[in-house]
Amino acid sequence: MCCAWGRVFTVWGPENTAWVKAMGNGDTLVKYAFKFAAEYAPNTELYYNDFNTWRPQKRDGIVRLVKMLQKEGIRIDGIGMQCHWGLNYPKNKYIEDAIDAYA
Repeated sequence: MCCAWGRVFTVWGPENTAWVKAMGNGDTLVKYAFKFAAEYAPNTELYYNDFNTWRPQKRDGIVRLVKMLQKEGIRIDGIGMQCHWGLNYPKNKYIEDAIDAYA
């Protein structure tokens, strides 16, 4: 039984994947991915997952993206933060700020 889907991975950022290019931009890709997933799997939780989500520029872009989805009535159940961290990197403040922004 699948109880959650990571619907979109690593779309926001400088990477221009073939999927992003085909849809025109990352916002459009994310919007349709979540819209169709909610339509065809209505009882499944839907998450946006990405790496380096602690970086202020990326964090702000993800927050903007989530607000856009919510404004358009598109369901998103959470944000996944891939954690490629070391003992001294990144600074705790960046991580805490990201968690606060996503809460």
